[in-house]
Amino acid sequence: MAEATNREEETSEQWKDLLGWLESEQTNTGEFKATIQASSHSGRILVAKEDIHEATPILSLPRSVLLDTQTIPSEFIERYGQGLNSIQTLTLYLTIYSGQKRLKNSSTIDYYLPFESYLNTLPQDVLDFQGVPLIWQLNITYKKQLNQIKLNEIHTLNKNRSDNQDDQYPVKNGQFKCYELMTWTTIKQADEVLDRFVKDWTILNHTKPSHPSFHDCRLSDLAWAWLIVNTRCVSFDIGAKDHDNNITLAPGFDMANHCSSSKVTTIVNRKGITMYSSDPTETTNHSKPIIKKGEEIKFKYGPHSNSTLLTEYGFVDSHHINPWDHIDISPLIISLFDPDNLAHQNKIDLLKVTGYWEDYTIQNNPLEISHRVPVALRLLYTPENKIPEWQDHIDGLIDHLQDSVVEELVHSTVLQFIQSLLIQSQSLVDHLNTFNLGQDLQTDEFGFDTLYSFNCLKTLAINQLHSLSSYNPSHK
Repeated sequence: MAEATNREEETSEQWKDLLGWLESEQTNTGEFKATIQASSHSGRILVAKEDIHEATPILSLPRSVLLDTQTIPSEFIERYGQGLNSIQTLTLYLTIYSGQKRLKNSSTIDYYLPFESYLNTLPQDVLDFQGVPLIWQLNITYKKQLNQIKLNEIHTLNKNRSDNQDDQYPVKNGQFKCYELMTWTTIKQADEVLDRFVKDWTILNHTKPSHPSFHDCRLSDLAWAWLIVNTRCVSFDIGAKDHDNNITLAPGFDMANHCSSSKVTTIVNRKGITMYSSDPTETTNHSKPIIKKGEEIKFKYGPHSNSTLLTEYGFVDSHHINPWDHIDISPLIISLFDPDNLAHQNKIDLLKVTGYWEDYTIQNNPLEISHRVPVALRLLYTPENKIPEWQDHIDGLIDHLQDSVVEELVHSTVLQFIQSLLIQSQSLVDHLNTFNLGQDLQTDEFGFDTLYSFNCLKTLAINQLHSLSSYNPSHK
């Protein structure tokens, strides 16, 4: 109880401090319809101060309080940010901030003074991201000693990654034991996040000149900073040519958790960013509030599957059917093509040219085979002399291919895929059901020790099994 009270008091003081800074930057905080509160799971949430109707501004921030490569002190950018993209620059900035705060080093505090009130509202420890599989991978590799690992010790992680490289299904478990508890789709997406992290880490390690405090930072500082940037940034046009660089951190906005059914939206322009309770350009009904006083304000992060939500943010949406959930079967289809076979290689090249190579999926809710799957399989089974007909079909020049033999092969292959996936899914669920939750998860081998993370993985596995079990082989 005392811990919860202290957390609430700390949150209240930090919010007051943030409001004071925002007001000094000509922000009309008196019109804010929300405040932040400490939540029961130690995080912070955005809560309505009053009933909020449709198309109502909730928070509105001027350009000057948004944290990005255009508002970070120019001296920092000119000295240490040359050649870096937005994610890398913000990560470097926050890594050094974290390291200096951990070491109580104020040698370059001037870089952070403009945003210190905002930075104090952020999660302050990498443990706040323990639900993200990236942290599990790092914990497994570095034995949960992230706060002791120097930033030049990337070679250990690179070795683990090389031990895990496998394009086959199911994937080898290698050194990341947490993969034993994951669906293949989750493994693939976790690997993609890890690849991005390692790429940015490598670039920051080789950036010259490096910040004098960078060598004092630890992996816990870097991982915390990188996850802050990758989980809390919002799209904002800072004038970068590359769209991916047009991102910013917006105080208060980053407290909004995800909800797939939320109507909350943001409107951006050169002057700043505003959060609305619903799209202000649409017809509204002001008779009833859509967000009630005291209710948590949530935001729809995007059309994300639960695997994406877990690997990018550390949670799953278990309260709603997720229409974006899918199974990635790319390895299954790619394995059917033999690159040493000239005819197969020509077909691979044709799929690449036409944009149909890789990204083969099965949607879960409802179960539906992506149109890319039969397109690739038809080409695989089409005789070389009939390939022009396949080309005409995908170009829309003919409605249907008339080869019943090819269609039957496509159908039987898909059925084999489903049967194989069913076996794998059932095996995974059975494996997850063997764990004694009060004992087995208190070990270091999986990289996490929270029941919530385990339940997220179990939700993904069960949802996939239920979806595959609904397949009707009579539907071609």
